Amino acid sequence: MASAELRDQIASSFGSVSDELAERIVKLSDLYHKSIDDLYVSWESFAVTKLDAGEFNETNVDKFQQYLQESTVQKFSTPHRHNKKRVLKTVASSSPAPGEVTPLKRAKLTPYKTPKANFGSSPNYETADSSYAEPYSSPTRKSQTPNSNTIIETLNPDVDSIDHGSEDRTQRNHKIVANYEPQKYKYRTMAMKVLEAADYLDDQIEMFANEYIRVNGVTTENENRSTEFGNPCIASQTDILCCGRIVPDSTAYDSKAALNDVSLCLETSRTQGIGQRIPLDISNLSSYSFFAGQIVVLKGRNPTGRRFVVSEELELPSLGTLYSTAEELNSYNEQVKDGLKVVMASGPFSPIQHLDFTKFSEFIHHVNTEIRPDVVVLTGPFIDVANYAVRDGKVEHDDGQNFADDDQLFIQKFVPLIKQFDQVIDVILVPSIKDVVMRHVAYPQDSFDKKKYGLPKNVKVMPNPANISLNEMSMGISNLDVFKDLVDVSKGSTSNRLERITRHIIQQRRYYPVFPGSVDQPRPNDPIDGLLEGGAHGQLLAQTNVGGSCLELSYMGLAELGTNVPDVLLLPSQVTPIAKIIDGIVTINPGQFIRPHRDSSKQSGSYVVMSVQPPRIGDNVQLVEGMEDAYRRCLPQRCRVDILRS
Repeated sequence: MASAELRDQIASSFGSVSDELAERIVKLSDLYHKSIDDLYVSWESFAVTKLDAGEFNETNVDKFQQYLQESTVQKFSTPHRHNKKRVLKTVASSSPAPGEVTPLKRAKLTPYKTPKANFGSSPNYETADSSYAEPYSSPTRKSQTPNSNTIIETLNPDVDSIDHGSEDRTQRNHKIVANYEPQKYKYRTMAMKVLEAADYLDDQIEMFANEYIRVNGVTTENENRSTEFGNPCIASQTDILCCGRIVPDSTAYDSKAALNDVSLCLETSRTQGIGQRIPLDISNLSSYSFFAGQIVVLKGRNPTGRRFVVSEELELPSLGTLYSTAEELNSYNEQVKDGLKVVMASGPFSPIQHLDFTKFSEFIHHVNTEIRPDVVVLTGPFIDVANYAVRDGKVEHDDGQNFADDDQLFIQKFVPLIKQFDQVIDVILVPSIKDVVMRHVAYPQDSFDKKKYGLPKNVKVMPNPANISLNEMSMGISNLDVFKDLVDVSKGSTSNRLERITRHIIQQRRYYPVFPGSVDQPRPNDPIDGLLEGGAHGQLLAQTNVGGSCLELSYMGLAELGTNVPDVLLLPSQVTPIAKIIDGIVTINPGQFIRPHRDSSKQSGSYVVMSVQPPRIGDNVQLVEGMEDAYRRCLPQRCRVDILRS
């Protein structure tokens, strides 16, 4: 029989299963040397690509085991493709050819009140044939899938969906406020100075240390002994407190390689430990979750001077919560009347083989005529730099001529679609690092040039990330895939990976707390042409795609949450879409509108419709204790989030 700890892990990943299935899972885990989490990731990939999101039952487990066996055999029998390189006589494109990388892991979905459902194609391309035979073939115009615009999962199904009726609307019942300074995002990229980056990294540690001291005091009483902050790199026979950054034990760390509990070090600040690093011994901790770039406050001692033995991880001070006055709530209640409705969708909006926005055009028509929201939030990439037609310059005018530049491509292909939205609907555009027209390809990222592209008045351009307010609701939007990039080392945690990552974002007070950032590398079946003219550097570029996190460390202060946590976190990602309430925050990943698939006719994906009931004093908002005119907004209790198939 599986132990209680294993049963808890199985229940956290696979849900409630029978004892027989639990035993099968344990055997598969031992047989293929996979953890329960990794086994679930492989199951998701198998269910999507082979079973069309089938159920986890005895029959499918047998098929799953056969799939694991075939994948293992294929892994050790397929020769490395990087040995088969050819020398190119001429370089036809300024973009380097892609290379090889280990497939990305996929995060699992823990549904809220409704059974989980997988759909589309998995972002794990280990089992999908991504070698498209006709990358520039004519697009199939039948873009609507049989289950388009059907609900996959609902958060708070007991809350009524907002219906604005069928009458024509002439005025907006909402107000959008930008809680940021746009000019700060217009910094010069590719000019980062090492000293400025080091200063920011050091300031992060100092800020958390000072904040912890301010909240808890310089010393804390524990077992009748005074524990003070000290240098963890110096030998000590008594417990001390220390604040630092979790870093890997090797400078050759690959962000795609998983850390483990014996490969963690603590990097100190200049004032506390002259920036030294000390290996960590976390064997005494019963539960933890650590990742590269995390700022932590630890308690322990360094008896030998070679390793800091951690006895306790201390909780970082939390951010504040925003409140509203009675006057503000009454004003919003009168303004919105029947509530606020928001649609959220994330790119890409065309198949990866070619630029075909037919499905997106149909979606806009459905939004205008059926959903009828107040606000539409669209996050890039809108024209993906990884699109095969764009990458190889195969996009043509209707008259057969090539576009002069990427700006003309965006203006003539995408801007007309944005203009199709009803003028009473406000459309918020948030760019991506992978948008082909963006000249500002660093995170934090500047917004689109509204005047340059001739965007209509109802379009609001926002930077990436952005803190905004929709009436009384505050929303944080970050279009960098933290769910894919943040790989933690965890033990004894009762929450799933999604919850842990969201809590890390809140505790670290940053939309993207990972450091070092990620590098975008090609999928296993992408064609590879080794560019030998550039030597070792050219070969490295040939194995790197345009994308990744592209962190501009000197300006990462623009990617911080601020002094208060938002009511809603919109975090688009390649992983399975989710809508969940975590620590009182509505966390939403709308998924990709069109997920990459080897078959260009299969344009499955997802988007989100959020309905927010108007705030009513004495009904769905709560008075803050000890304050006469301050109300908690209680957004998790009065909002409904539907995830739908695109």
